[in-house]
Amino acid sequence: MSKLTDRGNHRGLNLAQQGQKVNLSIYYTVKSLPRAVARLTTYEIDHGSSVGFKAVYRGTQGATQLGPQVRSIQYTIPRRSVPDVYTFRATVQLGNVRKTAFWRFAVVRPALLSPH
Repeated sequence: MSKLTDRGNHRGLNLAQQGQKVNLSIYYTVKSLPRAVARLTTYEIDHGSSVGFKAVYRGTQGATQLGPQVRSIQYTIPRRSVPDVYTFRATVQLGNVRKTAFWRFAVVRPALLSPH
């Protein structure tokens, strides 16, 4: 999860404001593919044991699409989000291979962040 202006630079946000627009990103590296395979990317925001947001996208990963990859979607932290710690779960599946990564971040009220 990163600021909209930080697309693809591997920097994450530890704090997000209620109502803030962010990128939810999945970074992965493809070393080799024998042929084009189905790609499934899942973006999920969890709060405790409940899922507050989930988006799933299907596509194709071409056999020549090798090396570092990033897939992103824009997400707005709901204004009604309870100030607390949340978990962003990012999953990418290429064919039968699935990898999942987690990022923990805190949602705060806008007045609690300094303008820096």
